[in-house]
Amino acid sequence: MIRLRKFGNGVKLGDKFFRLKVVGQQFRLHYESKSRSTTPKWAVVVKCDCGLYKVVCVGDLIRSFQKSCGCYRDHVSKENGKANTRHGETGTPLHNLWHLMKQRCYDSNQRSYPNYGGRGIKVYRKWKNNYELFRDYALAQGYKPGLQIDRYPDNNGNYRPGNIRFVTCKVNQRNRRDNIVLTAFGESKTLVEWSEDDRCEVTYNTLWDRVRKMRIPLKLALSFTNKEVRAYRRSDGEQASKSQ
Repeated sequence: MIRLRKFGNGVKLGDKFFRLKVVGQQFRLHYESKSRSTTPKWAVVVKCDCGLYKVVCVGDLIRSFQKSCGCYRDHVSKENGKANTRHGETGTPLHNLWHLMKQRCYDSNQRSYPNYGGRGIKVYRKWKNNYELFRDYALAQGYKPGLQIDRYPDNNGNYRPGNIRFVTCKVNQRNRRDNIVLTAFGESKTLVEWSEDDRCEVTYNTLWDRVRKMRIPLKLALSFTNKEVRAYRRSDGEQASKSQ
């Protein structure tokens, strides 16, 4: 049998405790305790400002241990999260790109640091600690998810306005500092660009093998058939043996 209590502990119908309003009389609440098998406490039904009803202990109301049904805690956490977040874009592709750009230039523990920060390459001072400025510039330059940042036209210059562009991985690889430029027909291109030339009759991998492994002149490697490659290598080997 539930025992009701009209008065006691300074709590009565209509009282408001922060977000909780008392809407029912006090009653005995029994619950399991480590010290005793059952420990009686006075409880009351309250209604939260959010509209949810809840049973709480009277002592928790008086001592402000219970201020809401739980919605206030969620509200505070959300507000604190907003206060600690400047832009709300952490983890996005563009923010990751900005973060990695700085790591390459300033974090000596990064594997790629020797090729960037180790060579004196830096990030524009206004971008270094302000993602929003970098983001606005990147979007104005046509950045889209999936693109990479490339220092251009000065591949040895800093990450700064006027010296970066946003390109595909394929284009970015062509602007690598360690790319080898080959000349044929009076033109100089990277090996990837030669593989896309109309005069090239083989795939990039085949062209790479012929030029880098077999040491076949580019002009011949572009159009030689496999039979011609074998004949060239035999004749080249015979000439080398005669010269010895």
